[in-house]
Amino acid sequence: MQFAAKLPCCVTPLSLLCFPVLQTGRPNVDWCEDHKQDVVRVNVVGTLNLIDVCFTKGVHITNYATGCIYSYDADHPIGGKTFTEDDEPNFAGSFYSQTKSVVEKVHIALVP
Repeated sequence: MQFAAKLPCCVTPLSLLCFPVLQTGRPNVDWCEDHKQDVVRVNVVGTLNLIDVCFTKGVHITNYATGCIYSYDADHPIGGKTFTEDDEPNFAGSFYSQTKSVVEKVHIALVP
């Protein structure tokens, strides 16, 4: 949101690529279990603010989130059918994954 707030009023990008990665490497996904407020601020609040600004301004946004919301299952065995953006997240084994799944669901609901 701070970035969007600093853009001059006459600048309207056609699209935006979002890479919310601040919490991923501190030092790993396990770090997120003990720093949940920080993770929510970046992975949920920050990302959804950016999605909302783009939505209200009519700007396309591509959110590069994570693959850590999927787990191999009977429909997607190792070496078999791959996951697509249309597949429901099926892994919630970490707080990090849960935050990313929330954003995916809201983003899909907001952006046609």
